[in-house]
Amino acid sequence: MQIKRALTFLDDLFDLVDERVVFIVTHSGTVRSTLLAIGREPYRPQNTELVPVIIKRNSPAPVVEVA
Repeated sequence: MQIKRALTFLDDLFDLVDERVVFIVTHSGTVRSTLLAIGREPYRPQNTELVPVIIKRNSPAPVVEVA
C-alpha cells in the first residue's frame, strides 16, 4: 500500500509542480517506499541521512538516477 501512495505522490508532483528541481524532506519510510515504487532496491536511510535521488518522468513510468 505504501508503494501505491508513493506512486500517487510522484504523479501529483509531476502533474502539479512546474519546477524542474524539487527538494523533498521526509522520513525513511517514505524514502524506502519511493525507491521501491520506481524499481530500486529497498533502502532505509539512517537518522538525518541525506539520500540524493534524481527522478525524471518518462511516460508511462518514471526513470531514476541515483546520485
